Amino acid sequence: MTARDDGGQAFPTGYPSHFSQHGMSLRDWFAGQPDIIGSTLLISKEDGELLAGPRPEGGLEAFRWQCEVLAAMRYIAADAMLAERAKEGGAA
Repeated sequence: MTARDDGGQAFPTGYPSHFSQHGMSLRDWFAGQPDIIGSTLLISKEDGELLAGPRPEGGLEAFRWQCEVLAAMRYIAADAMLAERAKEGGAA
């Protein structure tokens, strides 16, 4: 299996790695941005189920499902941002 490009460290410290923690990847940072994908209301139930499985009918489980859909969408968008960054020669 091929390793996924995570973009490297989001905020490298400049210190040798044995002195610092690795922290989050650039992929994680991209995925965590609040405006990266817009509203989850724009995705159909069927597409959401492709990303997160069957949608529960209500309550806390339905909210958890919506969060799983949002997380999957954010990582799809983050992967697209890393791919575009690589095309533009922005990869370190």
